[in-house]
Formats: sequence, structure tokens, C-alpha cells
Amino acid sequence: MNKKLPKIIFRHSWIYDRTIERLSAKKKRKAPAKNRFQKHIKNLSKEWGKIGNKILKELSKVSKLRWRDKEIRVYVTDGVVPFSDPLTLNLRSSIHTLTHELIHVILSQRQNGRQFQKNWDYLMNKYKKEIPKAGGNLRGHIIVHAIHWHIMDKFFDKRTLQKEMKSVKHPDYLRSWEIVKKDGYKQIIKDLTRGLKI
Repeated sequence: MNKKLPKIIFRHSWIYDRTIERLSAKKKRKAPAKNRFQKHIKNLSKEWGKIGNKILKELSKVSKLRWRDKEIRVYVTDGVVPFSDPLTLNLRSSIHTLTHELIHVILSQRQNGRQFQKNWDYLMNKYKKEIPKAGGNLRGHIIVHAIHWHIMDKFFDKRTLQKEMKSVKHPDYLRSWEIVKKDGYKQIIKDLTRGLKI
């Protein structure tokens, strides 16, 4: 088991870009200039370098889960909504987007999932009446957003948290933020981590 924090490696892949271009060719989308990727990766790396290890450490501490990978590659491309496997960001992504996807990563690592399965099932049952309206993972994001709220509360100001919450446009994810606000992120995290020891 890896007790160290993973190294975050930002990558721009022309193969990735070409695949996205082919998939969106019908939309006649013009690919961004390469220097936009380089500039964005440089800015992300700089911002992440200031606080990234603290966030990684806190994600492990608050979830009571260990990081299993020595490194996590973060691909930056365009024309996609960010996702966690492979961890992919777009040109509008911030370190808060990265944090969100890293929460998905630590929760979805196989050995970790086994540890909190009963607690996860409890929370899924608790929120079973919350039905996704737009095909999103509403109930799963209640947990992700509870952990993210903890991170934002610990390392950033309230204005940054409010801005992050308002930046979400997907109705299911907006609803999950509302639930976290109503039920409290501390209680949701407590329910998730009950009985776990890191």
C-alpha cells in the first residue's frame, strides 16, 4: 500500500486532441492553438504547486482512504467535460475542478471502495428519493461535494466556495450541492467514514 502522496503530472496529448477533433468534426469546432494548452498547463501547475500536496493529504485524511497510485496523470484537452479516468481537464478547468476529479479518483480506487462499501450503500439508500433529472450521478455527487466542501472550507474563503457552487450548470450537480448545504458536509462525511481507520 502506497502511503505517500501521488505526484500530479500535467500532460497535453496531441493524440488525445486529435481524437476529440475527430469526434467533434461534425460540429465544425476549431481546435485551440497549442500555446493555449501550454499556457493553461503552466498556470495550473503553478497554482497546484502552491497547495496541491496539502489538498492531497487532506483528501486522504478526511476520507480515511489512502492514495494507491504513485502518480496521477492529468490530461488537458478541449471539447470535453472534465472526468476522472483518465483524469481529464479542459481549458476552463481550475484547481477546484482538479480537486473534484481527484475526489472521484480516491473514492473509486478498487481497494478503497471495498473499505467503505457499506457506508456508501447506506448513503445511497438515505438519498434514494433523489432521482437524477439530467442523467447525472446525483447521489454520488452528494458525497463528492461534501468532501469538496470540506476542502474548500479548510483552504479557501467562502467567496471561492460560493463561486465554485455557482459555476455548476448541471441540474443534478446543483441539487447535490443543495443537499450538502442542507444536511451538512460534516455529517455526510461522518456517515461515509464511520468505522474506517486510515
